[in-house]
Amino acid sequence: MEIENKSTLTQQDFAALAAAWRACKSPVHAMLRMQRVCFALAGLALAAVGGMGLRSLLAGGAPSLPLLLLDGALIAAGIAVVFFPTGRSLAEKAWRSYPEKGIEQVYRFTEEQVLWQGAGKEKAAAYSAVQDFLEGEGQYLLFFPDGTAHILHKGGFTAGDATSFCRLITERTGLAPRPLSLSKNRKG
Repeated sequence: MEIENKSTLTQQDFAALAAAWRACKSPVHAMLRMQRVCFALAGLALAAVGGMGLRSLLAGGAPSLPLLLLDGALIAAGIAVVFFPTGRSLAEKAWRSYPEKGIEQVYRFTEEQVLWQGAGKEKAAAYSAVQDFLEGEGQYLLFFPDGTAHILHKGGFTAGDATSFCRLITERTGLAPRPLSLSKNRKG
């Protein structure tokens, strides 16, 4: 039995991928909280330096405009770093740079391999190359060793269905689909 899925990716799919990466794949997963604390401390330090400079300028009498502006900028930068430490989200950045927006991705799952095509390219991989199998709210994510992740919409099956797809992937890889919120469930 061959299973086929046709999916055109959306920015929401990239958000699901970014969530999966943060939850399961990121090599710095354990450091995210520390990163947030460091940004907060750096922001507070900037704001404190600006505040101390502003206080000393005002206490000294007639403050100069350039120094007032510099101290104000330090305070504003400190506040910005505390409240907006990472700038744009990973999903937004990935979506903007994704060259295949709006191009339908076609996945075929045969007994022997996974085949996919999109934007005029065709690729194939053995099931043994699938490293992880995740299930999001409206999509499945398959991760491969080259760092790629493939997103398949649950409603995109044109041959077979989600149940037969999950059964095939589990039989061929030893991986059952797991929700993004669960800890690792690797084969082996």
